[in-house]
Amino acid sequence: WKNEPQRTLAEWQTLSGKDANSRFGDPLFRDAGSGDLHVRYRSPAVDHGVASSVTVDLDGDSRTGGTPDIGADEWTGTGRTPITIYVDKDATGGGTGVSWTDAFTTVHAGLALAQDEDELWVAEGKYLSSATNDREASIQMVEGVTLLGGFTGTESNREDRNPTAHPTILSGDIGVEGAMEDNAIHVVKGADFAVLDGVTIEAGNAVHREDHARMKGAGMINEAASPTVVNCIFRGNYAENRGGAIYNCEGSSPDIRNC
Repeated sequence: WKNEPQRTLAEWQTLSGKDANSRFGDPLFRDAGSGDLHVRYRSPAVDHGVASSVTVDLDGDSRTGGTPDIGADEWTGTGRTPITIYVDKDATGGGTGVSWTDAFTTVHAGLALAQDEDELWVAEGKYLSSATNDREASIQMVEGVTLLGGFTGTESNREDRNPTAHPTILSGDIGVEGAMEDNAIHVVKGADFAVLDGVTIEAGNAVHREDHARMKGAGMINEAASPTVVNCIFRGNYAENRGGAIYNCEGSSPDIRNC
């Protein structure tokens, strides 16, 4: 601004008095990898546009009057307001998932409640793919649901999490700790439009004496499912055939970034 470089959008806005409605951040498209650029409920684009003579979006849906969404799509809702579901293995409250105090203690419980557009906020720590040492059990993602790791268990904004400092680990080490032979075959199973962001997936062991399909995708398997996987670490997973980290089959085409 006036020949002085500005490091952030906020600095530019303050000094110039321009672009007050511009936003910086992930637009949270529905499925950018497949070209679906409809925005999700929590997108920073929602209700931050400027009123104009354009009254409908690319789908013909009506624009919100004074504060339309930024971009070509207007979020029109899913019939319910999406919720945030909290998971913290150390929580000692009511176990309802409605707050950090009353968080679920397993990822499975959170996913069982989740519906399209909901978010799971998962605190740091290790979460097993099965509570009963069942090698066949996995953490099954839910269509349209976002699972975020890297929280301490006190945050009120998703931007405050730090997966590096506070790792959330999804683990297949369900039997004798450190022994691979009794670990989960697939730690995570993907789902369409699901998002997995900021977690570590480890200790999957896709080894099976009889079933060839169970020799693939130790860390994550996507069967006719195309989730988004962002900012994740895959480590210590082994597949007898292929896809130690991730295996995609039956037309799956996940969007994988920064992993």
